[in-house]
This record gives sequence, C-alpha cells and structure tokens, in this order.
Amino acid sequence: MKILFLAYACEPNRGSELGVGWKWPLYLSEDKDKEIFVITRTNNKSKIEDYWKDNICPENLHFFYYDLSKGILWAKKYGMPINIYYALWLQGSSRFAQKLHQQFHFDMAHHITFGVFRDACALYKLHIPYIIGPVGGGETTPISLLPLLTLKERLKEAVRSLANSLSLTSPLLHKNFNKASLILSKTKETKRILRKWNDKILVRLEIGINNVSDELFRKKTNSFLYVGRFTYWKGYKLALMAFQQYAEKHPCSTFTMIGRGNTDDIKSFASNNNLEKQIKIIPWIEQSELKKYYTSSSAMLFPSMHDSSGNVVLEALSFGMPVICLDCGGPSSILGEELVELTVQTKGKNYKNIIDDIVSKMEKLTTNNDFAINVGNKCIDRAKKMLWKETISNTYKEIINRLFEIKK
Repeated sequence: MKILFLAYACEPNRGSELGVGWKWPLYLSEDKDKEIFVITRTNNKSKIEDYWKDNICPENLHFFYYDLSKGILWAKKYGMPINIYYALWLQGSSRFAQKLHQQFHFDMAHHITFGVFRDACALYKLHIPYIIGPVGGGETTPISLLPLLTLKERLKEAVRSLANSLSLTSPLLHKNFNKASLILSKTKETKRILRKWNDKILVRLEIGINNVSDELFRKKTNSFLYVGRFTYWKGYKLALMAFQQYAEKHPCSTFTMIGRGNTDDIKSFASNNNLEKQIKIIPWIEQSELKKYYTSSSAMLFPSMHDSSGNVVLEALSFGMPVICLDCGGPSSILGEELVELTVQTKGKNYKNIIDDIVSKMEKLTTNNDFAINVGNKCIDRAKKMLWKETISNTYKEIINRLFEIKK
C-alpha cells in the first residue's frame, strides 16, 4: 500500500505539530507492507537530511519538498499572515501531489499537519481514499471562566469563535470534508463542531510518547509545576490563583513556571501576594532538561481553556507525574477515564468553584501519600497506552478497516 502524507509541519526531534508531521510517517514506515511518501516544506529539507546522516532512512520512506513561488515567499518573509500563506501552500502542494500521483500511483492520501479543522486542501482530487487529521480547533473557553479574562482577551475569544463559524460556511472546506473518506478529530469538542460529517469522524489524539518510566521517582514535596506559553488561554493565570490559595495554608510550597511569553503579569501577581520567594519563572528549556522537574514536583497545573492537544501533559504522565487540568479539550482526553480524578469539572460552576476544585486536588496529592502513589502509577499506565508506535499503528489499523468497510 502506497500512502501519501501532506505535512506542512514536519521536523525530526521536535514536539508539537512538527513532531506529529514527522512521527506518523516515520512509525508507519516500520510496516514494510506500506510505502510512505511525504510532501513537506522545502524549509524542512536540511534538518531532515541532517537527521539521516546519523540514522538509517527506511527504504520505504520518501520525502518530497514543495514551496510556493519566490514572490510569495518574499511576501511571507515581510508580513504575509501565516494563515494566508498556508492556505496557498495547501492548494499548491495538492497540485504537486497530483503530479507525484501520476508517477507513483498512491493508494491513500492523508493531510496530517497543520491539524486545524479550518484549513482545507485538495488531496481529494487524487480520487483515492483521503484522510484528514487529527484536527482540532473547535474547543472553546468555558463560559464560567470568561470573567477572568480582560476585555481584550474576551474580544480575541469572540473573534476566534466568529472565525470558526465563518470557516464552516466556506465552500472549499465543505468540499474538502465532503470528499474525505475519514476525518480524525483530536477532541469531542471539535467533533461536535463538525457534526455535519459525524458519520465519518473518529476521535483520536495525534500525539504519542517515545518512552515511559518503569517506576515512580516522586518525592514528597509541596512543589508544583507549569510548563507552557504564558498566554491567557493556556490558563496560567488560573494556575497562579489556585497556587496562591494553596500557599495560604502551605507557606513552604513552591510553584515553578517554565515557558515563554510576557512574564510581567506573573511577577506582578507574585509581588502583590507576597509570593516572590515561592514562584519561580524559568525561560523555555530543552525538552530533555524537563525530566528533573517532572520527577521532583508534586503535580503539574495545566488548566488550559481550549487546548486541542497537550504534549507536556503526556510527557509528565510518562514520569508518573499527576496533571491537574480542566474537563475540556485535549488535556482531559489525554488523561482519559483512568485519571478522571485529576480532571476539574467546569459545567455549572463559576470560576471560584473551579479554583477551589483545583486546590482540593492539590491538597489531596500532597497530603494523601497512598492516593498520590496510586495516581502516579495510573499516570504511567496511561502513558504506556499512548506510545507513538502503538498510537499510530492502532489508528491506522482502524482507518484501513473503516475504509474497507466503506468501500465494501
């Protein structure tokens, strides 16, 4: 079987979208009954070729590179919005795929990255089974948390919701989904917004983990961790408010915040609440350096408001580190039913109730050692179910079975 991937974001040894575009074709190529072809940006070529200098490239894995004209590349460099450039790239790369199809005769095509439902390509023109996703973007901030946002942040949420609604009126998007054989959705929220195509949607996460610890390294501490960008919808302010409430009872507790973004709000919050000695800000660090924080903290606070994924959540689980998150979007999907005790319910609650629930879970993890150990072991078990190889292999088995049923 010859499978073509369209992966705008695709780079070795990276996380997030870049890692997704790289890992899915790579791990699928371990099945020697499949021949894998990848179209990605020319910008990724040097890093991919450098990777093969130290690693053996599977004979059944092939990369092709495509970019738009020099004029459009110039416009992108000097201010063209990335969403416009990406939309043009999708259409151009789809035409490039048609030329490759004439040469290689693909059996299936898969648009893998970017994984946002608003983006429409034209791989359906190959007239072969066509997969979209996993896609996200249909997640929204719980209404109960809107009072925590500034006017500017609320406007951003309104614009995002409007963009989602308008995108669903696009003829290009409708044609793309109508022609797709299957649509993979990262979350139940995105599936809900795409309910018109419900009969061809599978809810599947796009991320995986390379390795999982075989044992707990947890130390009994009152230390908490946040890893991610310092942007409002990641929920870092909500995490700060929960820690402030927890610290009132536990003055020796600490909160380490690792990430990029405007740190002025964090410093101001710490100063106003006399927490300068307890809240530590660390600039973004390499993935390999995060281990010491995953293995020495009581829990991660990750109350993201509308994340469609959450690589750091899965990384933390792989070290047996509990992650406290909200019941919306990708993080709660990563925790699954096995770790529902770490998920904070938002429905029918105001933001004060939600903060109280976060603090309650922090208290239980730091005062009930048996509970903490039990949850830590569950974290490791959950992560083992999400190893890259198993995630991709199992999803593709299901895809092929579904396509066979549809064709039959």
